[in-house]
Amino acid sequence: MFAHRSNTTSQLTSATGILGGTFDPIHFGHLRTALDIRQGLGLHEIRILPCHIPGHRASPIEKTEHRLEMIRLAIDDEPGLLLDPRECEKDQTSYTVHTLLEMREELGPDHSICLIMGMDSFCTLPHWHRWQEILTLCNIIVAHRPGSHFGTQVPLSSLLSRCRISHPSMLLEQPAGGIWMQHATNIAISSTQIRQLISQRKSARYLLPDAVWNYIQANQLYQFNSLK
Repeated sequence: MFAHRSNTTSQLTSATGILGGTFDPIHFGHLRTALDIRQGLGLHEIRILPCHIPGHRASPIEKTEHRLEMIRLAIDDEPGLLLDPRECEKDQTSYTVHTLLEMREELGPDHSICLIMGMDSFCTLPHWHRWQEILTLCNIIVAHRPGSHFGTQVPLSSLLSRCRISHPSMLLEQPAGGIWMQHATNIAISSTQIRQLISQRKSARYLLPDAVWNYIQANQLYQFNSLK
């Protein structure tokens, strides 16, 4: 069911990380997690992958073009963090497995692809569309913070017992099939919190990059319907 480790270990010298989400708006929690993982695990790049029509969560508040521009502004001066707008260019539900199939076709069978997710998202993995195919297409990096845990779900316990890797270097040695738990800086910021502050006419400065905050103010984003 899951991908075996590649026999071409010596050929794998880099890995591409994928950090998906609605980014409504993008903030320092997203950005610090991406940077922690890229620097800590030696990934060649991390692609910030905003979804257009989420398959597992509520629809974004702001228009896609605004969310894309805020991401561009947030990562403009950070080498190795790249915007990948592919899901926003499709007028259909964004399912991770479809995106991974597309990326695997582009990058080839021997390139390491690492899907980055938080512990909350990892705990919902058995409810994702075609979830059992995901580890045949990529590795998974779970960004966890002090006190977070995956509970006692049988599917996840079984998955971890089979696929959890013992050293992060293995992410560069196999294209798919491994799970790595990575410590992430504990930054208690959420997009919901930011939207609520703005809807209450309070400042969200210092929770997100100044360029993003200035863009939100200039375009009067999240002024209404921001409490979802």
